[in-house]
Amino acid sequence: MKDIRLFLQGKPRNSVEQSLNVTLCEPLEGFPLQTVEQFENLNSKINIKLRKSSYNHLKLRGGTKLREFLSLALKMTTSEQLVAKFTWRGDKKHKKFGNTRVANVMFVAAKDYYSFSGP
Repeated sequence: MKDIRLFLQGKPRNSVEQSLNVTLCEPLEGFPLQTVEQFENLNSKINIKLRKSSYNHLKLRGGTKLREFLSLALKMTTSEQLVAKFTWRGDKKHKKFGNTRVANVMFVAAKDYYSFSGP
């Protein structure tokens, strides 16, 4: 509970009201991503605002271990069909996930998550 209050401190009033108008496990609007095009849009350099929203969303979600956190983060951000098109390093059949801005959002959110020492 303390972390939620810290997250909300300093936010404009309408942002706090928006945060209080959703359920705790409600997905972020527009997520999970369904297509490679949607993923590339989130990953594009100009989409910092959407990545920041997803970071804030992820760092308040569950998991008591890094593995659980990352599993939930993937489920919240990408559909099963989309995640199957990626591997960490990429190969002839899969796109590279490891060196993307989206992967970095998950990494930073995991580092800032309160329940365990981040990666």
